[in-house]
Parts: sequence; C-alpha cells; structure tokens
Amino acid sequence: MALHRCDARSVASISLRRVSVFALVLSLLVLMCDAAAPTYTLRAGDSIVGNIGTYQGEGVAISSNGLVSLAQSATTVPPVLAVATSPGAATTQTSISLPPACTIEQTYHALSASGNMFALSCTGATLSDEYVYVYHTLNPGTPFAMLNGLVPALSDDGSILAIGDSSSTVTVYQLSMGSYTTVQSIPTGLMIDAVAMAPDASGLAVSDGYSKTMVYGWVSSQFLLAMTPLSVGYFTMSLSAQSSAGSTTIACAHPSGPNSPVYSLVNTMGSLSLTLQTSISGQFNGVAITPDGSTVAFIDNSATTVYSASTGASIATIAERGQSVGISSDAATVFVGDPIFNSLGGRAVWYDSNVAPTITLQPMSQSVSLGSTATFT
Repeated sequence: MALHRCDARSVASISLRRVSVFALVLSLLVLMCDAAAPTYTLRAGDSIVGNIGTYQGEGVAISSNGLVSLAQSATTVPPVLAVATSPGAATTQTSISLPPACTIEQTYHALSASGNMFALSCTGATLSDEYVYVYHTLNPGTPFAMLNGLVPALSDDGSILAIGDSSSTVTVYQLSMGSYTTVQSIPTGLMIDAVAMAPDASGLAVSDGYSKTMVYGWVSSQFLLAMTPLSVGYFTMSLSAQSSAGSTTIACAHPSGPNSPVYSLVNTMGSLSLTLQTSISGQFNGVAITPDGSTVAFIDNSATTVYSASTGASIATIAERGQSVGISSDAATVFVGDPIFNSLGGRAVWYDSNVAPTITLQPMSQSVSLGSTATFT
C-alpha cells in the first residue's frame, strides 16, 4: 500500500452526456490529490508519558490498522497497551502487569500486525532465567502462553512466534488449539539482540546488533537461510509481507551508519536471494516498514523521517527524535518513542497525517452500451 490512497468509485448507470462531466471531475480530483504534500501532526492530548528516569518509549510498536499500540520503558515500569476504537482516536491505556517470575526487568516486546496479540519478555532472578509471555489484546490481564527465551517476534495474527535466546538459538512456534508447539529450532551462532518476522512469516531476520545478521525465507513450512550472514549488525529490523512477485522487503536501522539498507528477499519457487533495494544515509536507532513494503520510517536522535522503501526518497519529516518507531499500513499514523523526553521520563506519542490522500491507481477507460452500467475503481 502506498503512503496514502484515494479511490474514486462509481457504480451507476452513466449516460453518455455524463461521461465528460465525470472525466472532468476525476481529472480535478487527480490534480488535487497529486498536489498534496504529506505532513504529520502530534495527536493532541493523547500520549504515554513516563516519570523522570523511567525512559518511557524505549520501545514502541503499532498494529497495521493503527488501533493497537504498545510502549515499553527501559526500567521495571509496566509496559502500556493503548487501544483506539478508530484510526486517530484517543486511546484507552492499560498498564500490563508482568508475572512474578519477572524479578529483574522487561527487555523486549512484539506486537502482531493485526494487533490481536502481543508478547513481552523479561529476566528472572538470574540472567539465565528468560521468559516470553504472550497475551491476547482483548484480555491483557493474564498471559495465555509462557515460553523460554528473550527476543520475540510475531506473525500477523500471532499464529507463528519466533523467540531468540541467550544460547544463540531461535525457536519457531506455531499456535494450535490455543497453545504453541515447536516447529523449528535454528542455531544462529549469534549473541541475539534483534529478531524480526514478516507479517505473513515469509521472512525472518536475526542480528547480534553489531557484527552479523542472518536472513531466512519461509520454504516448505520452515525458515531456510537465504545466504551467508551479512557482515553487519542491526539493533532494529522490520519486514514487509511477501509481494505477488515473491519479494519480502527488509529495512534495517544501522546505529553507527553511514547507511541503513533496505533489502529485497526474493523467494522464487523456494530459491532464496537477497539484494540491496536502496540505502538511507544516516545513523538510526529504529525502523518500521508498512506491511506492503512501500513506506519506511527511520528514527534517530534528531527526528523521525518517512521514506519511500523502493527509492529511498524522503516523503516527510517529523520533528520528534527517539529510540523506536512504528507505522500503520497506510502510513497515516507514526508512533514515536522518545525515552529522553522531559529529563529521561520519556514518552510515546502518535503523529497523524492530515493530508488529503493520493490516487495510486488511475481508473481504466471503459466503453459500454447506452443504459448499461460502467464501474470505475
């Protein structure tokens, strides 16, 4: 899906004398839409704010429809789940109580693209005690699953769960009859710091955050390595769903620059290849990509910028620095985590686009008999 979409629809009987009027109106609509420049406005009166020293917004995520958001601090302050009834509406915020086994701190989180599930991780009395708890968004008070590991990633509906642990292994689970069962164990050889999965589980990326990254594609009900490890690590990665051409887009935030790449993972009848699609100049703390792979948001210590994932061209800049970012499927909402806001109290905030949509697919001309129906999309 492109940054914004404007569909002109007409399902009616159109007489010949009305066609020219319709064409004129449509032409004006195209001109108006194409002239729009994307901007984002801070959502008034709706934010998740931490107290001094809690680093709220250290990690954030947002569902594809923009209705569910998750914000996490860098301390033992409970994560916050925020749910809206409609895009851009004020959210109902719920602090998530972690189970008693989480005695030290929470570290990583994941939110399914559909927003129906989220996962939180923590460590116990010792660093070897690693737990991932999975919750239903509609019942966030009690986790329905507890698994060992530390770095979770969820597919679109949560049916596939990948968890990286301190033993350098990524375990892949599948949800069946309300519980997760192991379907694959992947020894990565990395000290795992980041795990990201495509919404449709077409791709998986694993990184140590500093020196190596492994990319996998989904082939015959398992993840297979696409190529030898990349000789660079990323703190944050974000994957799109697979396109009709078999391509999964992978955006990577490089913490020390000079460039943050956007890769294309192509799956041709089970044959995997990884190529550089574009590269964004700069040092970035976090990244998020739309499920269709068209638009990507990068965040650094000065601003949040929205780019075209195919060309790397800048689309819009948001004057909010931070550590983590999320983006809705239509790129109309960007969720920003700024942990150093207000003396390290931190906050997580929504920026909504207030720009008219643009037409991305022009209607095709049609010839019909007088009195028949013409449908334009």
